[in-house]
Amino acid sequence: MSGTDSITDEYGQAIAELARLPAIGEGNLSAAFSAITERAATVLSAARASIWLFRDESRALECIDLYELASDRHSAAAELISARYPNYVAALNQSRVIRANDAMTDPATSDFAADYLPAHGIGAMLDAPIRAKSKVAGVLCIEHVGGSRNWSAEEARLAGSLSDFATLALVSHERARAETALLQAQKLEALGRLAGGIAHDFNNLLTVINGGVDTIIANNDAGPESSKLLTLVADAGDRAIGLTRQLLAFSRRQILNIQPLSIKELVLRVEGFAERIIREDIELRVDLLGPDRTVACDPTQIEQVLMNLVVNASDAMPGGGELAITVNTRDEACAEIIVADTGNGMSPAVVDHIFEPFFTTKSDAGTGLGLSVSLGIIEQHGGRIRVESQQGAGSQFTVELPATSEEAVEDPPSRVRAPAVTGPIKILVAEDEVDVRRVLELFLERQGYHPFLARDAQHALSLLDSHHFDLLISDVIMPDMKGPELYAEALLRQPDLKVLFVSGYTEDVLSKLQQNGVDYQYLPKPFSIAQLTSAIGSIVS
Repeated sequence: MSGTDSITDEYGQAIAELARLPAIGEGNLSAAFSAITERAATVLSAARASIWLFRDESRALECIDLYELASDRHSAAAELISARYPNYVAALNQSRVIRANDAMTDPATSDFAADYLPAHGIGAMLDAPIRAKSKVAGVLCIEHVGGSRNWSAEEARLAGSLSDFATLALVSHERARAETALLQAQKLEALGRLAGGIAHDFNNLLTVINGGVDTIIANNDAGPESSKLLTLVADAGDRAIGLTRQLLAFSRRQILNIQPLSIKELVLRVEGFAERIIREDIELRVDLLGPDRTVACDPTQIEQVLMNLVVNASDAMPGGGELAITVNTRDEACAEIIVADTGNGMSPAVVDHIFEPFFTTKSDAGTGLGLSVSLGIIEQHGGRIRVESQQGAGSQFTVELPATSEEAVEDPPSRVRAPAVTGPIKILVAEDEVDVRRVLELFLERQGYHPFLARDAQHALSLLDSHHFDLLISDVIMPDMKGPELYAEALLRQPDLKVLFVSGYTEDVLSKLQQNGVDYQYLPKPFSIAQLTSAIGSIVS
């Protein structure tokens, strides 16, 4: 057998071993890439073999696995910025294999002559692009240390075959990630529907509980000791309201108070909050880059998201550090708010699960809902959150919000309570929950109104046929008809009828009314006597 046949058999054996490796088809990148680089260096007697992948957004090359033959050691090298090596990147796009016998002078690799090649003593390179989704996704780089080396055609074919295995592993990995993401999205959708349903029912219960407590306290119907207990119940009810709002934010079923606001003013307001809660050993820096932009958002909800990120960043720096909040408005279509810390950072495994509900790295100190709720809020605004993190190098969360051409309001409108209006005012209440109807009846009668109770939409329409009402208070979600549909039918009978919608959550049905310019008011459950009388007073006064 000739020497060439022996080499060919050795190459064929290496390929056969990789073909049988489960990690290739299963998309286990770490194991697959380690096996490929090790065989490349060993079979080709090359000092170094590595696999680099392009980052999607920056198009920077990042070393995933480097194998050094002399030390029999795997590691990850430093990042290479692809913009500094245009000839090399162009050659990758045009070649099956780059055979650089003299890497210092070869046009494809001479970009590295000033730094990379002399730093590692590399004289020759045999590089094969890794292609996925019809584009170059990375490169298998085989490096000879020393002088030049004449790579043979067989060696080049082997390099191309090895890069094919890297491509297969990468495609398998992406497919597995997509399947996992789809499964996770389905789980989150099911959990979101469950959370929204629980919040809806819980808000109805809280309307009854808090409403009853408010009524007793307002009318001084309890003695001193009972009043103390009722105050405790009221405080517990307020905390329960906060919990249901978190569930609604997570399930994307909360009503947003959307206003056009200056992104810079919003962040400066958050800076004031952050200064009061972060520790003295953390330096806070706020940078406003680019022109101001207007975003359509609910300021309270966005402030909640940013403060959650600030608290997480502070917790990630137990020994102190720097917390930077940056506004980037260079893109006209969106505004970015970047919250970055110099803390402990996160592993890739943690980053993959960071937005899952109930996932936390804070042991007993965290609920695991903060980031999942934040993601729900941002997605409900039509935006997104990205995270970048490395262990020991801190984390960076980027919130993207779509920009709007509307003129920003200088200050969000204050929620001034209108005085209650009493007298012979007839109010039609459409509510399918019997206990909520009873509490509303009690509320309204105590304020001097004349309530008429309807158990569902059809019952409400029958009452409209025989009475003239000053106001319709309607639940948004009812078994036989949604509140907006009831109101549309009611206007055919009484064109001057005004409406106040109430609901634990709305499934976005009210957004259609906003789009159509329908005049209505909305009061989220649970609400207090003061909130109800204020809402009614502002409508019928």
